[in-house]
Amino acid sequence: MRVAGNSKKLSVLLQSQKPLSTAACLNGAGGNDYTRVHNLYGLLPSKYYVEGLPEQPAAKEIAGPADYFEQEDVAPVSLMDTYRGIAGNSAPTVLGGSFLAYLISKEYLIYNSEAYFAILFAGVVTGLVKKIGPSAREYFDNERAKELSAAEAERDEMRATIAEELAQLDQNAELLTTADELYDVYKSTRTMETEASYRKNLLEVETEVKKRLDYQIDLQNLKVQIEQDHMAKWVQEAVVESITPEQEQQTILKCIDDIELLAAAHVSA
Repeated sequence: MRVAGNSKKLSVLLQSQKPLSTAACLNGAGGNDYTRVHNLYGLLPSKYYVEGLPEQPAAKEIAGPADYFEQEDVAPVSLMDTYRGIAGNSAPTVLGGSFLAYLISKEYLIYNSEAYFAILFAGVVTGLVKKIGPSAREYFDNERAKELSAAEAERDEMRATIAEELAQLDQNAELLTTADELYDVYKSTRTMETEASYRKNLLEVETEVKKRLDYQIDLQNLKVQIEQDHMAKWVQEAVVESITPEQEQQTILKCIDDIELLAAAHVSA
């Protein structure tokens, strides 16, 4: 293609880095091709320009950062404000009055009792709005402020609750890192509790068995004691029954004699 050929010649000229004179270009020393390439691109540096030819203008910046700006938070202009800026401040009033006069002249608007009533009603409503409007607006603004404050308080409370839950989740996440250690501690604790419960049950069994054995021993001792008491009482009663009155009398006299002998020995001593 012709453009490819021009590009090739342009690259050859750029590699030579030697400016050509106007005469050389016009006499056929590459002047026609170089001129066509120069006009085609128009972006060569100044050292590659042909001597005697005017320099090409610099390329323009397109969509630069200083060529535009973005305006924010600007209320849109209404159609009536636009018309007032074009025709004047009194233009909307004159236009409205003229249009109303046109409607009346063409009998599109006909005055009757209903029209007067509508005008009176509109005036009363306008007066009520101007009279009660500020207080009503203040009341509703206060109610809205109360609702907003309540909603903000609820929002803050929810945020605090969510923050606490997130903190709790973080703590739980930290605990999960020590889950193995906690499991070992829990397992050891359960083992110790099981061992303590086993020893407690063993002690209770030992106590109950000891109580039963002690009961049997006490029962046997009581039986032996009762037998011994019964035997002694029976022997005593048998001995007492075997003693005759004469033997009792002799025993008493013998006792008296022994007492007298003891008394005499005590006095002589």
